[in-house]
Amino acid sequence: MRLNNSLFITFILTLVTYSCYSRNTVSPLSYGVLKAKNGVERYEALMRCHKDASTNGYGVDYHGIDSLFLEIPQNAESIPLSNFTDFAGVTIVVFNRTHEMSLFAKMNIFEEMYVKGQDIDDGQYSNYPNLKRGAFLLSIEDKTPWTERIGYTYNAVRRDIMMINNGKSKDRPISSYITPASRPQCMYCKADLGKKEIKNIYFVRSKQSTKKTYFIYLDGQYNVEINNVRIYTPIVHREYGDRAINISNSYAVSLKNVNIEGTYSQKDRYGYGINMNNVNRLEVVGMKAAANWGVFGTSNLQNVSLINSNINRFDIHCYGRNVIFENCKFMNEYNQFSSMFGEVRFENCNFYECTPFLLEASYDAYPKFKLVFKNCRIYAAEKKNALIVANGLHGGRTKGRSELRKQEFPDVYIDGLKIYLQNDVCEYYIYKIGRKMMGLPQDIIPGVRDVKDVIVNRNFNNND
Repeated sequence: MRLNNSLFITFILTLVTYSCYSRNTVSPLSYGVLKAKNGVERYEALMRCHKDASTNGYGVDYHGIDSLFLEIPQNAESIPLSNFTDFAGVTIVVFNRTHEMSLFAKMNIFEEMYVKGQDIDDGQYSNYPNLKRGAFLLSIEDKTPWTERIGYTYNAVRRDIMMINNGKSKDRPISSYITPASRPQCMYCKADLGKKEIKNIYFVRSKQSTKKTYFIYLDGQYNVEINNVRIYTPIVHREYGDRAINISNSYAVSLKNVNIEGTYSQKDRYGYGINMNNVNRLEVVGMKAAANWGVFGTSNLQNVSLINSNINRFDIHCYGRNVIFENCKFMNEYNQFSSMFGEVRFENCNFYECTPFLLEASYDAYPKFKLVFKNCRIYAAEKKNALIVANGLHGGRTKGRSELRKQEFPDVYIDGLKIYLQNDVCEYYIYKIGRKMMGLPQDIIPGVRDVKDVIVNRNFNNND
């Protein structure tokens, strides 16, 4: 039999590709996951597979598996992830009546070290032998509370995460560590520069579960992409406190095409699809998410972008810098921030019965930052008729540390804003501060730097 040249080359390339791919990944099929007799045995098969992959530096490939029903056994631990996991479209249904846990996890080990506040501010670490050669993540926590949260039993703690290469970092902290109150405590870990991929899964929490199972926990990670993930949570009364995707102390994180259908939360009890603390360089693209509570619950974030996403709410509860939203839709809730620095920008965004920007009063932290709305549309509702809600902002003094002693109004820039007044909405305002409503042109509003191309349309048309 004779093969023409093109067919022969294609045949050889296919063999080479398959050989390389199969040599560098392992499959749960080889660990008997489809031969397991029950959900516990399937969980144990996945644990053996992923442990071997993590130990030997292999990826894990789920091709050939359509769906798996898992039951979380007593004393179960999170299944460790290696640098590559292709779930290949598998549906994993989890039944859990033992204890709360993340089904999958990827964590690094940090070690404590001392770093001067001046060096953190300058991005210079060449005087520290542990950081002088190679790539490292440096996690910084201020042991002096950032703020006292009013009405709560805990204080807000600020954190920063830095990427260090050969003793230097291009990153700077969100706010300086050389102030009188600052007491930085640092931890470092070696950074694996290779890309980490977790993709192609439909994760379902069984309605019969009595304990929460979260999808994934990442800690101390660099260059991670979570792609094409769908998480379904049934409606369960009284359940709350979700953190389906939970990420901390990590740098360069990308969430692409993540679809969250509900969370363990109630209208009056928190629970998040995405929970984050201390993340730098976060990119979210193509997310669709809805829940009783806000989808995002985060603290200590900087350099964040959300693009082409449809969500109900984005929060940085306390301490953040530089956030941009492009071509996003926000529905029914509000976006909540506190203690922001740098710039928060909304560009080509739509707000449906939503407060675009809420400055959370309980932290009583109002540093100066830039707030920009460019080419946005607002579909106002009766109780959502202000661009900014800032009930605690009065421009006076606070009892907090010196960095936050003075309350600052953000510098507001509006360039292209269409406002559609729905139903019985008569007016739309720039600020709602307590019972006081401040609008243009009748009020002089602190911090408003430039306003142009604002159109108010009282004849609502969803096709406008």
